Amino acid sequence: MAEPGSQFLNGSDAGSSENESNASWESDSESPDSHDVTDLCNRCSGMFSTMESLWSLASSVGYVHYNKPQMKASANLGCPFCKHLVKRSLHNDMKPLDPVRSAARKHDMEDVEEGFSQLEGFDRNWTHPFQEWKLWCLAGGTASLGYSENICTFVDSEGPAAPFIHGRPTVTDVAGERALFHGRQWLKECLETHSLCPKPVTPLLPQRVIDVAGSKESGLVKLHIRDGLEHANYVALSYCWGGDQPGKTVSSNLEEYTAGISVASLPQTIQDAIKITDGIGLRFIWIDAFCIIQDSIEDKITEIGAMGTVYKDSTVTISAASSSSVHNGFLEERKSLPFFRFPFVLPGGAISTIFLSEFDMHNYHTEPLDTRAWCFQESMLTARSLIFGRTELLWSCQTDVLKPIAESPTIYYNFGSKLPPGVYDPTKATEFTDLERSQLWNTIVDDCTDRAMTVSNDRLPAMTGVASELAKLWQDTNIIGLWKKNFVCELAWRAGRQPEFRFDGRRRAPTWSWVSTNGPVTFTGISEPHSVLKNVRLETFSANGVCDSVENNEVVLEGPSLTIADLPVGYVSKYTFNLQVGMKEKLPVDAILLLLGFNHLDSTSAPSLILRDAGNGKYMRAGLLDSGKGNGFIWKLDAVKHRTVTVI
Repeated sequence: MAEPGSQFLNGSDAGSSENESNASWESDSESPDSHDVTDLCNRCSGMFSTMESLWSLASSVGYVHYNKPQMKASANLGCPFCKHLVKRSLHNDMKPLDPVRSAARKHDMEDVEEGFSQLEGFDRNWTHPFQEWKLWCLAGGTASLGYSENICTFVDSEGPAAPFIHGRPTVTDVAGERALFHGRQWLKECLETHSLCPKPVTPLLPQRVIDVAGSKESGLVKLHIRDGLEHANYVALSYCWGGDQPGKTVSSNLEEYTAGISVASLPQTIQDAIKITDGIGLRFIWIDAFCIIQDSIEDKITEIGAMGTVYKDSTVTISAASSSSVHNGFLEERKSLPFFRFPFVLPGGAISTIFLSEFDMHNYHTEPLDTRAWCFQESMLTARSLIFGRTELLWSCQTDVLKPIAESPTIYYNFGSKLPPGVYDPTKATEFTDLERSQLWNTIVDDCTDRAMTVSNDRLPAMTGVASELAKLWQDTNIIGLWKKNFVCELAWRAGRQPEFRFDGRRRAPTWSWVSTNGPVTFTGISEPHSVLKNVRLETFSANGVCDSVENNEVVLEGPSLTIADLPVGYVSKYTFNLQVGMKEKLPVDAILLLLGFNHLDSTSAPSLILRDAGNGKYMRAGLLDSGKGNGFIWKLDAVKHRTVTVI
């Protein structure tokens, strides 16, 4: 790499007296590639290159950089970091001569206005300001505006500056020996030391798995059919098909596959999964396209019904999160983040190198795999995952969430919901209040229904595995997406705002269930129900605690009610009526409002079912009188009466 250090500003044009040479730089091994930036101005290159500068960074005052005119001049002369700071608009336009200041931050430091010298334990007599508290990032700002920008510092773990810098480069090689080593270590540590994770029990193999033993040498794998109650550790693969799969298991090739399958003939994602399975020391992997007979309706019914157990009991799941198609694979080299390279002084005066980069903030739920509804329960049910994301390899279990190989500028948020530990280990079961159960389930439904689904009738089956496990844990029955013990509160759902998300008239599910709609579903919390479930009439009942039949299912509810005709003038136009059928249709005056309860965040807000006459003394759900501050006053009207209604 070329070394930075060309000095664009003389002392007269920036008020700078720095003339340090960068000629004594040492080379760090495994430096981030090709996004190198050279030619820093004096003020930038001096930020870490003298001990005096480091002590300034570690103080409450910070390292004083240029004011706005000076920084613009430096940027125009070509200093890349000054260009970055100008772009970030850190200066106060009302006080353009107020210089930018940079202050050192340690990891997990909450108050960016607090300097190191104010922290308990800081010792000015240290030989190096970061010998105890490693530098994690810089906070930038001005005295008048405060700090408004954070930029991460990092260095390779083998570099001379590593003892003083917390961050490391993102590991972009997700298929190399370093990644495989961490995969093996994470799994070993989880099985042996994590008290929150399931105990290491050798699981019952699924009916069929792929045996990868010796595949590296022979180029062959084979379909292994479980021998009786055969137990063994195995991997499960979670991935996007992205269309039909060539070579999938069908009745005609079943016997052939038990003899051997050429790895080279398989789609790239399957090849990659076989490589990782072998690389982390496991023999068997379950892959739906090859472990379910794809042209057998009976086998698909049996095996798809067992998928929840397959993922829950797997030793670890490989999540091909970055790939949108089975043909793309998921082991390609990831891109490095752009960075700035700076000289850094070591104790004794030698100069090494550190790197600065923007924090790369990632919403966890933005990978291609996260867009598919069928993949949702796979990620929810698995106790341990190796996640091959677009940026790096991550580990997740009940103890560690999205753990990277190295702590780098890549930061994740919105981890999503996890199933309770009791799903995996009954000894870890904890008591849940009705509200806690509703909040967890509502989050699960919200997440799953926001994902793409090719076949609309799969809306509930895509969640059946999760519902079955929660049914056992909670000793409850999930009735077409709603829990029986908390049924009234579960009725307070609303469909997406677009018309295409609303109930479309097809009998996919009863109108009282969110399964009857398309698109995303959200819920309004109810602290105390005011209606009660009197009866549930089901055509069929599933032994696994989930009733997913949609024909001839109706519920009988009883609670306070009003008709639209009873409402004060202007009420319908003022408050939010979330309707399942159409957006602007006029509600008939005999439509009924049935009070479900009051919002758990606002006691003046009263979510209520909107019901329309469906004939034969029965009603269909037309929508929800949504949460609205103060909309609950109508339940004090004299016209309120208790009513029993049958909803289909």
